[in-house]
Amino acid sequence: MTKQADWKSDYQLFLAEKIDSQDNRPFFVLINIDLDDELKWVMVQVKPSSCCIKDKLFSSSAKIELKKSFGPSLDLFVDDYDDLSVEKIEEAIKTGLQEKKEIAEEKQQKQNETFLPNVKFSYLQPKAKMNLELAEVSETELAKFKNGNDYGIRFIIAGKSKIVFDGKLTLDEHVSLAQRWNVNQTEQLEKIIFPENTGAGYILLRFNYEMDDNLLERFILINYMPTNNTLLAKERFSYSANLKSMVDMINSKLDTEINYLETDNFKEITVKRIFDLLYPSLYLDMSGQKPPRNE
Repeated sequence: MTKQADWKSDYQLFLAEKIDSQDNRPFFVLINIDLDDELKWVMVQVKPSSCCIKDKLFSSSAKIELKKSFGPSLDLFVDDYDDLSVEKIEEAIKTGLQEKKEIAEEKQQKQNETFLPNVKFSYLQPKAKMNLELAEVSETELAKFKNGNDYGIRFIIAGKSKIVFDGKLTLDEHVSLAQRWNVNQTEQLEKIIFPENTGAGYILLRFNYEMDDNLLERFILINYMPTNNTLLAKERFSYSANLKSMVDMINSKLDTEINYLETDNFKEITVKRIFDLLYPSLYLDMSGQKPPRNE
Protein backbone atom coordinates (compact mmCIF):
# COMPACT_ATOMS: atom_id res chain seq x y z
CA MET A 1 0.00 0.00 0.00
CA THR A 2 1.12 3.60 -0.63
CA LYS A 3 2.76 5.45 2.23
CA GLN A 4 0.33 8.02 3.64
CA ALA A 5 1.26 8.86 7.22
CA ASP A 6 3.83 7.68 9.74
CA TRP A 7 4.72 4.01 9.50
CA LYS A 8 2.72 2.99 12.57
CA SER A 9 -0.51 4.50 11.24
CA ASP A 10 0.03 2.98 7.80
CA TYR A 11 0.91 -0.38 9.33
CA GLN A 12 -2.21 -0.37 11.52
CA LEU A 13 -4.33 0.27 8.43
CA PHE A 14 -2.48 -2.47 6.56
CA LEU A 15 -3.25 -4.98 9.31
CA ALA A 16 -6.93 -4.13 9.22
CA GLU A 17 -7.25 -4.30 5.43
CA LYS A 18 -4.78 -6.94 4.27
CA ILE A 19 -4.13 -9.51 6.98
CA ASP A 20 -6.30 -12.62 7.26
CA SER A 21 -5.47 -14.45 10.49
CA GLN A 22 -7.13 -17.60 9.15
CA ASP A 23 -4.65 -17.89 6.28
CA ASN A 24 -1.87 -20.34 7.20
CA ARG A 25 0.39 -19.53 4.25
CA PRO A 26 3.73 -17.81 4.95
CA PHE A 27 4.20 -14.24 3.72
CA PHE A 28 6.38 -11.15 4.15
CA VAL A 29 5.54 -7.67 5.37
CA LEU A 30 7.92 -4.90 4.28
CA ILE A 31 7.64 -1.77 6.40
CA ASN A 32 9.25 1.45 5.21
CA ILE A 33 10.11 3.21 8.47
CA ASP A 34 12.94 5.30 6.94
CA LEU A 35 14.89 6.30 10.06
CA ASP A 36 17.38 8.38 8.05
CA ASP A 37 20.70 6.52 7.90
CA GLU A 38 19.81 4.20 10.78
CA LEU A 39 17.23 2.00 9.07
CA LYS A 40 14.97 2.17 6.03
CA TRP A 41 13.24 -1.21 5.79
CA VAL A 42 11.90 -3.72 8.28
CA MET A 43 11.22 -7.15 6.80
CA VAL A 44 8.78 -9.25 8.83
CA GLN A 45 8.82 -12.89 7.78
CA VAL A 46 5.56 -14.52 8.85
CA LYS A 47 5.49 -18.31 8.98
CA PRO A 48 2.33 -19.54 10.72
CA SER A 49 3.14 -22.63 12.76
CA SER A 50 0.49 -24.57 10.84
CA CYS A 51 1.92 -23.94 7.36
CA CYS A 52 3.35 -26.87 5.41
CA ILE A 53 7.05 -27.61 4.82
CA LYS A 54 6.77 -26.90 1.09
CA ASP A 55 5.47 -23.39 1.76
CA LYS A 56 8.21 -22.81 4.33
CA LEU A 57 10.86 -23.77 1.79
CA PHE A 58 9.40 -21.43 -0.81
CA SER A 59 9.23 -18.63 1.75
CA SER A 60 12.92 -19.03 2.61
CA SER A 61 13.91 -18.82 -1.06
CA ALA A 62 11.71 -15.78 -1.62
CA LYS A 63 13.37 -13.98 1.28
CA ILE A 64 16.75 -14.11 -0.46
CA GLU A 65 15.32 -12.49 -3.60
CA LEU A 66 13.48 -9.82 -1.60
CA LYS A 67 16.65 -8.82 0.22
CA LYS A 68 18.44 -8.50 -3.12
CA SER A 69 15.73 -6.12 -4.32
CA PHE A 70 15.24 -3.98 -1.22
CA GLY A 71 18.73 -3.99 0.26
CA PRO A 72 19.67 -4.02 3.95
CA SER A 73 16.83 -4.38 6.41
CA LEU A 74 16.03 -5.33 9.97
CA ASP A 75 14.70 -8.89 9.82
CA LEU A 76 11.97 -10.03 12.19
CA PHE A 77 10.45 -13.52 12.45
CA VAL A 78 6.83 -14.13 13.44
CA ASP A 79 4.89 -17.38 13.66
CA ASP A 80 1.83 -16.06 15.50
CA TYR A 81 -0.55 -13.42 14.15
CA ASP A 82 -0.79 -11.83 17.60
CA ASP A 83 2.88 -10.85 17.27
CA LEU A 84 2.05 -8.68 14.24
CA SER A 85 0.44 -5.97 16.37
CA VAL A 86 1.86 -2.44 16.09
CA GLU A 87 3.00 -2.52 19.71
CA LYS A 88 4.89 -5.81 19.40
CA ILE A 89 6.49 -4.90 16.06
CA GLU A 90 7.57 -1.51 17.43
CA GLU A 91 9.12 -3.17 20.47
CA ALA A 92 10.86 -5.76 18.29
CA ILE A 93 12.26 -2.96 16.11
CA LYS A 94 13.63 -1.11 19.15
CA THR A 95 15.22 -4.29 20.48
CA GLY A 96 16.61 -5.22 17.06
CA LEU A 97 18.16 -1.77 16.56
CA GLN A 98 19.78 -1.95 19.98
CA GLU A 99 21.26 -5.36 19.22
CA LYS A 100 22.50 -4.17 15.81
CA LYS A 101 24.15 -1.24 17.57
CA GLU A 102 25.85 -3.54 20.07
CA ILE A 103 27.09 -5.81 17.28
CA ALA A 104 28.40 -2.81 15.31
CA GLU A 105 30.22 -1.54 18.40
CA GLU A 106 31.70 -4.98 18.94
CA LYS A 107 32.95 -5.12 15.35
CA GLN A 108 34.47 -1.67 15.72
CA GLN A 109 36.18 -2.78 18.89
CA LYS A 110 37.67 -5.75 17.03
CA GLN A 111 39.13 -3.44 14.42
CA ASN A 112 40.70 -1.25 17.08
CA GLU A 113 42.25 -4.10 19.02
CA THR A 114 45.65 -5.59 18.34
CA PHE A 115 45.85 -9.23 19.33
CA LEU A 116 49.30 -10.42 20.40
CA PRO A 117 49.89 -13.85 18.79
CA ASN A 118 52.48 -14.86 21.39
CA VAL A 119 50.04 -14.62 24.30
CA LYS A 120 49.82 -18.05 25.84
CA PHE A 121 46.55 -19.96 25.83
CA SER A 122 46.49 -20.14 29.62
CA TYR A 123 46.48 -16.33 29.83
CA LEU A 124 43.34 -16.08 27.74
CA GLN A 125 41.16 -18.31 29.83
CA PRO A 126 40.44 -15.99 32.81
CA LYS A 127 39.61 -13.08 30.50
CA ALA A 128 37.34 -15.09 28.21
CA LYS A 129 34.90 -16.08 30.94
CA MET A 130 32.02 -13.58 31.07
CA ASN A 131 28.80 -13.12 32.99
CA LEU A 132 26.61 -13.73 29.98
CA GLU A 133 22.89 -13.17 29.79
CA LEU A 134 20.36 -13.73 27.05
CA ALA A 135 19.07 -10.64 25.27
CA GLU A 136 15.30 -10.20 25.41
CA VAL A 137 14.80 -11.26 21.80
CA SER A 138 16.95 -14.33 22.44
CA GLU A 139 14.66 -15.43 25.26
CA THR A 140 11.61 -14.86 23.07
CA GLU A 141 13.08 -16.88 20.20
CA LEU A 142 14.03 -19.71 22.57
CA ALA A 143 10.44 -19.93 23.79
CA LYS A 144 9.18 -19.98 20.20
CA PHE A 145 11.72 -22.61 19.24
CA LYS A 146 10.69 -24.92 22.07
CA ASN A 147 7.05 -25.00 20.99
CA GLY A 148 7.47 -24.37 17.26
CA ASN A 149 8.49 -26.16 14.10
CA ASP A 150 11.84 -24.55 13.32
CA TYR A 151 14.83 -26.84 12.96
CA GLY A 152 17.66 -24.64 14.17
CA ILE A 153 18.49 -21.18 15.53
CA ARG A 154 21.82 -19.46 16.05
CA PHE A 155 23.10 -17.16 18.80
CA ILE A 156 26.25 -15.07 18.97
CA ILE A 157 28.07 -13.22 21.74
CA ALA A 158 27.72 -9.45 21.31
CA GLY A 159 29.38 -6.85 23.47
CA LYS A 160 30.74 -7.94 26.80
CA SER A 161 27.78 -9.76 28.28
CA LYS A 162 24.95 -10.33 25.79
CA ILE A 163 24.00 -13.43 23.83
CA VAL A 164 21.86 -12.27 20.93
CA PHE A 165 19.64 -14.10 18.46
CA ASP A 166 21.37 -14.31 15.06
CA GLY A 167 18.62 -15.88 12.97
CA LYS A 168 17.08 -19.20 12.05
CA LEU A 169 18.65 -22.01 10.04
CA THR A 170 16.47 -22.08 6.94
CA LEU A 171 15.78 -25.20 4.92
CA ASP A 172 16.95 -23.61 1.69
CA GLU A 173 20.49 -23.66 3.13
CA HIS A 174 20.15 -26.60 5.54
CA VAL A 175 17.98 -29.11 3.69
CA SER A 176 19.01 -32.09 5.82
CA LEU A 177 17.52 -30.53 8.97
CA ALA A 178 14.04 -31.53 7.82
CA GLN A 179 14.92 -35.22 7.68
CA ARG A 180 13.91 -37.68 10.39
CA TRP A 181 16.91 -39.92 11.02
CA ASN A 182 16.88 -43.61 11.89
CA VAL A 183 19.77 -45.13 13.82
CA ASN A 184 19.16 -48.51 12.21
CA GLN A 185 19.73 -47.16 8.70
CA THR A 186 23.51 -47.32 8.61
CA GLU A 187 23.73 -45.46 5.30
CA GLN A 188 22.48 -42.35 7.12
CA LEU A 189 25.06 -42.34 9.90
CA GLU A 190 27.87 -40.61 8.01
CA LYS A 191 25.60 -37.92 6.62
CA ILE A 192 26.91 -34.41 7.37
CA ILE A 193 24.11 -32.30 8.83
CA PHE A 194 25.43 -28.79 8.10
CA PRO A 195 26.71 -27.32 4.81
CA GLU A 196 30.21 -25.86 4.63
CA ASN A 197 28.99 -22.25 4.66
CA THR A 198 27.25 -22.55 8.04
CA GLY A 199 27.96 -19.47 10.15
CA ALA A 200 29.83 -19.54 13.45
CA GLY A 201 28.09 -19.32 16.81
CA TYR A 202 25.98 -21.30 19.24
CA ILE A 203 23.58 -23.36 17.10
CA LEU A 204 20.56 -24.93 18.80
CA LEU A 205 19.40 -27.87 16.70
CA ARG A 206 16.11 -29.77 16.77
CA PHE A 207 17.16 -33.36 16.00
CA ASN A 208 14.29 -35.57 14.80
CA TYR A 209 14.78 -39.33 14.76
CA GLU A 210 13.18 -42.76 14.99
CA MET A 211 14.02 -45.44 17.51
CA ASP A 212 12.11 -48.63 18.24
CA ASP A 213 9.20 -47.39 16.11
CA ASN A 214 8.96 -44.20 18.19
CA LEU A 215 9.18 -40.71 16.67
CA LEU A 216 11.42 -38.62 18.91
CA GLU A 217 13.15 -35.25 19.02
CA ARG A 218 15.98 -33.85 21.13
CA PHE A 219 17.69 -30.48 21.36
CA ILE A 220 21.42 -30.33 20.59
CA LEU A 221 23.58 -27.24 21.17
CA ILE A 222 26.60 -27.00 18.89
CA ASN A 223 29.37 -24.51 19.53
CA TYR A 224 30.55 -24.16 15.93
CA MET A 225 33.73 -22.14 15.38
CA PRO A 226 35.09 -22.86 11.88
CA THR A 227 38.80 -22.16 11.58
CA ASN A 228 38.25 -19.79 8.65
CA ASN A 229 35.93 -17.40 10.52
CA THR A 230 36.99 -13.80 11.15
CA LEU A 231 36.86 -13.87 14.95
CA LEU A 232 40.05 -13.27 16.87
CA ALA A 233 41.51 -16.24 18.72
CA LYS A 234 40.49 -14.91 22.13
CA GLU A 235 36.93 -14.34 20.89
CA ARG A 236 36.69 -17.88 19.55
CA PHE A 237 37.93 -19.11 22.90
CA SER A 238 35.26 -17.09 24.72
CA TYR A 239 32.59 -19.22 23.04
CA SER A 240 34.25 -22.36 24.37
CA ALA A 241 34.83 -20.90 27.84
CA ASN A 242 31.18 -19.88 28.14
CA LEU A 243 29.63 -22.96 26.54
CA LYS A 244 28.57 -24.55 29.83
CA SER A 245 26.94 -21.29 30.94
CA MET A 246 25.03 -21.18 27.66
CA VAL A 247 23.90 -24.78 28.16
CA ASP A 248 22.69 -23.98 31.68
CA MET A 249 20.71 -20.96 30.44
CA ILE A 250 19.06 -22.97 27.66
CA ASN A 251 18.25 -25.82 30.05
CA SER A 252 16.57 -23.31 32.35
CA LYS A 253 14.59 -21.60 29.59
CA LEU A 254 13.52 -24.80 27.85
CA ASP A 255 13.01 -26.74 31.09
CA THR A 256 14.96 -29.70 29.75
CA GLU A 257 18.46 -31.17 29.61
CA ILE A 258 20.11 -30.58 26.24
CA ASN A 259 23.14 -32.37 24.82
CA TYR A 260 26.00 -30.33 23.42
CA LEU A 261 29.25 -30.53 21.50
CA GLU A 262 31.80 -28.16 19.98
CA THR A 263 33.80 -28.38 16.80
CA ASP A 264 35.62 -26.26 14.23
CA ASN A 265 34.89 -28.59 11.29
CA PHE A 266 31.42 -28.95 9.75
CA LYS A 267 32.37 -32.46 8.55
CA GLU A 268 32.40 -33.64 12.17
CA ILE A 269 28.72 -32.82 12.66
CA THR A 270 27.34 -36.10 11.39
CA VAL A 271 24.21 -38.07 12.23
CA LYS A 272 26.38 -40.66 13.95
CA ARG A 273 28.06 -38.00 16.10
CA ILE A 274 24.65 -36.83 17.32
CA PHE A 275 23.51 -40.37 18.08
CA ASP A 276 26.78 -40.92 19.97
CA LEU A 277 25.88 -37.95 22.14
CA LEU A 278 22.36 -39.14 22.81
CA TYR A 279 23.08 -42.85 23.24
CA PRO A 280 26.77 -43.60 23.91
CA SER A 281 26.08 -47.30 24.36
CA LEU A 282 24.85 -47.57 20.77
CA TYR A 283 28.36 -46.98 19.52
CA LEU A 284 29.63 -49.84 21.64
CA ASP A 285 26.88 -52.12 20.40
CA MET A 286 27.59 -51.34 16.75
CA SER A 287 31.39 -51.25 16.65
CA GLY A 288 32.76 -52.53 19.94
CA GLN A 289 34.63 -49.23 20.36
CA LYS A 290 34.23 -46.36 22.76
CA PRO A 291 32.49 -43.23 21.45
CA PRO A 292 34.61 -40.10 20.90
CA ARG A 293 34.71 -37.66 23.79
CA ASN A 294 33.16 -34.21 23.61
CA GLU A 295 35.78 -31.72 22.55
